[in-house]
Amino acid sequence: MGKRKSARKPQGPKKRDTTPRTFDCLFCNHTDSIEIKMEKKVACGRLYCRVCGQKFQCGINYLSQPIDVYSEWVDAAETVAQQAREEAQGLAKKTEWVGEEDYNIPEEEGEDVYNEPLS
Repeated sequence: MGKRKSARKPQGPKKRDTTPRTFDCLFCNHTDSIEIKMEKKVACGRLYCRVCGQKFQCGINYLSQPIDVYSEWVDAAETVAQQAREEAQGLAKKTEWVGEEDYNIPEEEGEDVYNEPLS
């Protein structure tokens, strides 16, 4: 006696989870405007925003994915922003208010700062 065949449907090809190739732009805030192209023969990952024209390029290896290029771009943008903040704070410290006591202000009315006292 033979068994009955099951009424099971044949399985199709499995869907692979792919990493995204489009991302959100940090500068113009448009969704899915960043395109990333991986050139593994040249070992170069290129990032380009279709809306604002922002570009970035970095080195990659055979294990790199588009998300790695995007992450390096985010890190580079944060580094530049941090340097700009530090530079602005440095300028703010240099331009502190100088009070009157720091200048040679004549105490008497007849005294001239640049020349000898008037007689």
